[in-house]
Amino acid sequence: MYRLNLMTKRKNRRSAMSTVSALILTASCVVLLIAPAVPVAASKGRVLKADHPSWVEKSIPGATGAVNSIQVKSGDPRYLCAVVEGSNLIYSSSDGGSAWLSTASASGQPFTALAASKVSSAIFYALDLDNRVYRNLNSGAQWTQLSILPGPASDIDTGGNATGMVAATGAPAQNMSINYSADGGSNWNVGASPLSEWSLAAGDPTDSNVFYAAQEATSTAPIFNSADSGISWTVCGTLPGSASIHVTAIAVFPNGGPVLIGTDTAGGGQVYRSNDGGVAWTATAAGLPAGEAVLDVSVSNSSPAIAYAATDKGVYASYDQGTTWCDISNNLPEKEYRSVSASGGTANAVFAGAADGTLYKSCAPVVTSLNPSSGSTGDTITITGLNFGSGGAGSYVSFAGVSASIYPTWTDTLIKAQVPAGAMSGGVFVVTPQGSSNSAEFTIISAPVAYTWYLAEGCTGQDARGAFETWVLIANPGETAADVLLSFMTEEGPQNGPSISVPAGSRESVRVAEFVPNTWEVSTTVASDQPIIAERSVYWSAQDCFRRSATDSIGVTSPATTWYLAEGCTGQDARGSFETWVLVQNPGTQAASVVLTYMTPEGPVIGPYLIIAPGSRKTFNVADTLPNCWSVSTTVTSDVPVVAERSMYFNTAAAYRQAATDSIGARFGSKTWYLAEGCTGIEAQGAFETWVLVQNPRPEPANAQLTYMTPAGPVTGPAMTLEPNTRKSVSIADVAPNTWDISTMVTSDQPVIAERAIYWSSPECFRNSATDSIGVTSPATSWCLAEGCAGVNDQGAFETWVLVQNPGSQAAYAHVTYMTGKGEVEGPTLTLPPNSRQTVNIADVVPGNWNVSTSVTCDVPVIVERSMYWNAPGALRQAAHDSIGVAQ
Repeated sequence: MYRLNLMTKRKNRRSAMSTVSALILTASCVVLLIAPAVPVAASKGRVLKADHPSWVEKSIPGATGAVNSIQVKSGDPRYLCAVVEGSNLIYSSSDGGSAWLSTASASGQPFTALAASKVSSAIFYALDLDNRVYRNLNSGAQWTQLSILPGPASDIDTGGNATGMVAATGAPAQNMSINYSADGGSNWNVGASPLSEWSLAAGDPTDSNVFYAAQEATSTAPIFNSADSGISWTVCGTLPGSASIHVTAIAVFPNGGPVLIGTDTAGGGQVYRSNDGGVAWTATAAGLPAGEAVLDVSVSNSSPAIAYAATDKGVYASYDQGTTWCDISNNLPEKEYRSVSASGGTANAVFAGAADGTLYKSCAPVVTSLNPSSGSTGDTITITGLNFGSGGAGSYVSFAGVSASIYPTWTDTLIKAQVPAGAMSGGVFVVTPQGSSNSAEFTIISAPVAYTWYLAEGCTGQDARGAFETWVLIANPGETAADVLLSFMTEEGPQNGPSISVPAGSRESVRVAEFVPNTWEVSTTVASDQPIIAERSVYWSAQDCFRRSATDSIGVTSPATTWYLAEGCTGQDARGSFETWVLVQNPGTQAASVVLTYMTPEGPVIGPYLIIAPGSRKTFNVADTLPNCWSVSTTVTSDVPVVAERSMYFNTAAAYRQAATDSIGARFGSKTWYLAEGCTGIEAQGAFETWVLVQNPRPEPANAQLTYMTPAGPVTGPAMTLEPNTRKSVSIADVAPNTWDISTMVTSDQPVIAERAIYWSSPECFRNSATDSIGVTSPATSWCLAEGCAGVNDQGAFETWVLVQNPGSQAAYAHVTYMTGKGEVEGPTLTLPPNSRQTVNIADVVPGNWNVSTSVTCDVPVIVERSMYWNAPGALRQAAHDSIGVAQ
């Protein structure tokens, strides 16, 4: 771990001078200390997250001062050393911090700094308050005095060869030149640097001639560098904006990589980065919360792209050489951390030292490969990596949020896991009691239709303003009749539903009010002995208007502990107001502790916390926490798997709940999203507006690009940066106005969530109706859409449109088949050019048919959605809804 030091080095040194006696020891004393590993409970305000490490306490018995410096052997986390403020003992461990050896300084004075050789990972160096330099040749177990510096020093570090070293010398009212050594620290020479109080030293891991040093005093140009092994020194560039800061850490990446400096100066950039050896600097604190002081930064040559930072609140990691940062504190208590160090390499372990003397270790599992990296549910894949443990309680493999349950093999370095039912394309990661691994992408190439579906939304309530009707729509695309059982979950608990038989290649509809009438909160579970597809439609009828608004959504095939809902609004203006409801279904057998977090353009807002009883459903009004907020995304977290949806209503002065939308949540973020539907067309009867809503639930910024696909080909949309835990909305008409058929592809350098909302406005009525849907993360060659209707009666008529998006680089040939109550009906065959979209009106083939499901098959992967409109007499598109299809 390369020398990066900490903020309070000068303060700690002065404190030690006044409190430690001048006792001189003639021989070192070695003591063996055993520290049991203590699991760390999540501190208040922190939420345990996948893809983040968890920490265990590895504190040094008897150590009470701040852990001011840690050095871990590069590539081997068994070996580490630590310096504790005010202690004349240096602590060493050879088993990852479980047991410790202590060695006393020869001077009796406290140790103040540590360094590691950049050439031989087994060699460590230490400095004490009497300016004595020590060396260890066997990974920290035995220390010997090497030399004495000619004056006071705060820090030492090694260079890119076995002989070069530099010492940051000087003290308050005692300015000195930087010292250097050309023989591995045995002898020291005075360098040609300005006289100053130097606080930090850092050597380049690769270039043996290059060193850096920092002045203790606050300055706009506090960093100096040497290009001749410490003999001469020149000042580096001024910080951006002429910021005057106090430097707390210097980090130098290997192989010609950048230089990082940390600061504890209020209002500063926290971390600055130079890509040219200190000539120019940029602030690179993206992802670090404003106001947190950076007290230490560290880099390991064994993982040359990763940096770690300790702050006065937690621990952070950067996976792009310090450009952006993410919070890896997870279950660490929120307090001041003085030091951080990591071994790097495939068995990486991170150690963090706190101001109260505690030391923590994270040794999360690491996934190095998946074999194969694509497949179907039921397949067995091999996961190779490190730190998997032996399996058992608290250990599992997650496929994009769906946990596997069958493991033919589980060892510390290899797991064989069966892809679970309901798994979708996305990240696969391993979870153990020590934390969660990095994720590796796995692609579902043939997602079988599920046997169980969960539908969180539903309502049959009535009051003076109007009434809801809810329909569950079941498609059987198979060749065998399906026996299906419905059960309903209400605020009061579970209710039994009907048992029905759905013939092969057909569709059935169930009116929920026949079983749970006048119930405001109803979720549904649909279970079958054959593969089926389940959707749910909801209609709102006002006293004077039948089916004033409507929503629809496909169900989900499994509950999860985390859900993301990109859309949401509680805004109000002269034209109307939005209401947004988050609907959480607990289909399990134990109570669920659920927390909502809202994400706005200004950042995250903590929402409500609630216990949801088994077999029940609860509803959250977003406006209770965030009234009059125009852009709100939601993250739902739970200690047991649940199902989450979100419904929205638009109210005008003339019509309560004039328009409505609904969508399921996403269980994970993705770097690519596809949204087949979209329209900005304008005609005499009205106009469409389409919005793409992008949520970034991660702790680092996301850079996203939108691309639109039309019958004429692709159109480049906007690029945008989403700050951590924020949401942005994009109006497609800004780039593609008056275009009737538009699909969207969203790509990002970080996993995000994407939805799309559409509003229809007639000349007489603003936002007369609306639709919304989550996107899909990957195309497929076969899709099924359970809902669909072309029925007509004296109350009105339905129109149903199937939307097919081809995001690929070659033409696609797609065939449409309709499933009705009387069996299958062949639909049209389509040719879609690359990066284009086409629309199919089902009434062209099955006019007047009330129950229609749709199957779309294609020779290349495509995306399929379905939009529906309800036309009342004299009111075109009075209500509408939309849903993604299900890949088969």
